Amino acid sequence: MNKDRVGTIIFVISLCFIAFIYGVATVQFSLWPNAFLTDARNALLALIEIRQDEQQGKKLPSLEVIDDTFQTPTVIAHTDGEGPGDGYIFVDGGNNQLRSHCPVHGCVAWLIDRRGAIAHTWDIGPELIWGDLEQVAGMDLAENAYSVGAHLYEDGGLLVVYQGRNTFPYGLGVARFDRDSKLLWKKENFAHHWFTVDDNGFIYLPAFRAIQIPYPLGESHLQMSCPKGKLHEDVILVLDANGNEIDSIPIFDAFVKSGYSGAIFEHKHPDWGLPLVDSECDPTHINDVRVISAEQAADSALLNKGDLLISLRSTNAVAVLDGKTHLVKWLSTGRTVQQHSPRYIGNDQLLIFDNLGGNVGQGGSRIVKLDMLDDSVEVVFPGENTPGDIDFLSATAGHIALNADNTRALVSLTRQGRALEIDLASGEVLWEYINAHDITGLLPDRPADEKVFGRFATQTLAYVDKPAFELNGGKAGSR
Repeated sequence: MNKDRVGTIIFVISLCFIAFIYGVATVQFSLWPNAFLTDARNALLALIEIRQDEQQGKKLPSLEVIDDTFQTPTVIAHTDGEGPGDGYIFVDGGNNQLRSHCPVHGCVAWLIDRRGAIAHTWDIGPELIWGDLEQVAGMDLAENAYSVGAHLYEDGGLLVVYQGRNTFPYGLGVARFDRDSKLLWKKENFAHHWFTVDDNGFIYLPAFRAIQIPYPLGESHLQMSCPKGKLHEDVILVLDANGNEIDSIPIFDAFVKSGYSGAIFEHKHPDWGLPLVDSECDPTHINDVRVISAEQAADSALLNKGDLLISLRSTNAVAVLDGKTHLVKWLSTGRTVQQHSPRYIGNDQLLIFDNLGGNVGQGGSRIVKLDMLDDSVEVVFPGENTPGDIDFLSATAGHIALNADNTRALVSLTRQGRALEIDLASGEVLWEYINAHDITGLLPDRPADEKVFGRFATQTLAYVDKPAFELNGGKAGSR
């Protein structure tokens, strides 16, 4: 073997060795092109998950089950006479829902009276909103967008948070519409889940931020990491009424600076060596932000106006952040399991949708009342006298809306596509809503003329006692 060939072999081996070392370094120290490769990998995973969903027949975002038991949105009264009250119920819908009134895209939301009659609709197709996404990775992004949290303004305008099915990240953003479904503004800011609009019109949104790894927790031996390359850090975004960001509250910082690093760090044994690394990619998963009002703070020993009540699913925790310092001022962990929708009901008590802390014989979810002063829990629903066939379960999501005097609650069993109205004192079911729709012609694996019906997720239902805007009778038209 001549010297030139030996030299070439040594040179090639050296290049391979250097490439290997640099490849390790790009992952360990987040060097170029790690971020680019990570984004490409996450996009590919999103595409694979969508294809898997399609093969399993889950072709429509928010479609939970194909079932012809109910063929239209259906109201069931569980009390005699006129039922639990007058007024209207706001229903957050989405693409392909209520096509009888919004034939092109489906209705993103609608108002019904207590008997189920459609009083107002908002006709907004997600492709008209999110067809120009620039930062979210995935396939058919607009078609896979679905609404989650929604707020109805007094003038009939809507504020809607959108998530994406099998996208990265799953939070797309927030959009504002007027009474007639006209888009006023939108922000691709990775907002997700449920939010609050305070008395001054400021918007408090759970949102996602991708941060490079490893991410140190303060000045400790603790680090956060993620096998997928980018760590999900939750933040609370504060927007003005026009959607301009005026503040951002990082959840990691809030807990670390408050001395609660252990509340967001998954346990690892020190014998594994230092630093300890938490490899959970979504370590907190904030799913709700409530702003404490002056009226709520008035009867509380713990809360002040402007404090932020939040739910962290991944850590089974409910917390309150000080509205001024953004530090943790109250924390409860382990009393609920992967909970959603904490609601302050007065006297330092919270009502919470406990997703997986309930009795399996009754479904597995429950509504609990948590005392903020002594951390005790009382089960509100289902109770001992609740019928055994209640099947009260939503393994993920779930939502609570309270009436004006906190005596009744609309509870969304999101994954079942139904909602129950519950009397909080007696535990009696007063009213029920089934979010069923005609999806004929929408499933590629079914003949176009085959009648098909399905239940869609119930994300947000809310009380609307007296609408201050002119109702369109369900004739929003097609935008």
